[in-house]
Amino acid sequence: MRILGEVDVVRVDLRFTPETSHEIGAKHLRGALASRFPENDLFHQHGTDGQASGLAYRYPLIQYRWDGGTGEIVGFTAGAQPLLDIPWLDLDLRLGNHEVLIQEARLDMGRSPVAVTDRLLRYRFRTPWIPLNQENHRFYSREKHEDRMERLDKLLTNHILAALQGLSIRFPERLYAAVCRLNPTPSRYKKVSLLGFEGEFVANALLPRGLGIGKTVSHGYGAIERITPVEFAKPEISPDSTSE
Repeated sequence: MRILGEVDVVRVDLRFTPETSHEIGAKHLRGALASRFPENDLFHQHGTDGQASGLAYRYPLIQYRWDGGTGEIVGFTAGAQPLLDIPWLDLDLRLGNHEVLIQEARLDMGRSPVAVTDRLLRYRFRTPWIPLNQENHRFYSREKHEDRMERLDKLLTNHILAALQGLSIRFPERLYAAVCRLNPTPSRYKKVSLLGFEGEFVANALLPRGLGIGKTVSHGYGAIERITPVEFAKPEISPDSTSE
């Protein structure tokens, strides 16, 4: 194993009172924090006025996830310290149409190594991975099964490299990454239907814990977690799953 660097990671798990309804999601948590801290563009990827016209095209260093009634915020590198500076239990938020108070806040912090590994490590997507935009989805929908797998492997590799680059980590060797046991799942982003994937992948890289890869990671998609190191497993995907 060759260590390439370490990444500061802070994770905050939040529970609210009153309990939130089922329609609340990561986008509402992101909007709530963006409204509370408009001066810090790490929370919202926009200019300091919070307007989309000042959109920052970079890897999001603060990412939002949602699991039932629990919110999760993960900060990497420069996005880690702001999460430590917030007095979470004194914070009231507006999640969608709901005014809530934070009932419980759990913080986890540390430094997560990034490395080139001698064998493949196995990961799973905690939330759906969104690899396709409208253009490459058109090609994907017409391709044979083998070509689809090749396309997804290439996108996976590119998305991992892009995320590491966003964390100022250069991967100096060939990154090998391949999807396995992948299942398509319909997903939505800003009222647009997208094709997401649940399942697993392998890579010759030790990746930061809690990393998000792919498109719309700041809204909760593409969150990964490590399972166990394994040798390469043959990729599997349903060959007739083309619809969103």
